[in-house]
Amino acid sequence: MWYLAYRRDGSTRMRVFKTKDLALRAASEMIGDRDDDGLEVGPMLAPRDGNVFKGDELRRMCDSDTV
Repeated sequence: MWYLAYRRDGSTRMRVFKTKDLALRAASEMIGDRDDDGLEVGPMLAPRDGNVFKGDELRRMCDSDTV
């Protein structure tokens, strides 16, 4: 399970996805629609070290052909 966290209306919201790919696809759709500095994709249960994507790294992943 993977999450997509984002800020809206002064609060943090979260969506949960079955796979990393689905979470990255949702993040890709959100980038450009808002201030994407508040977007973060990461695992729900796995270790966070090296598995949380945000900022420039998230934008690069969403711009790549893998998403």
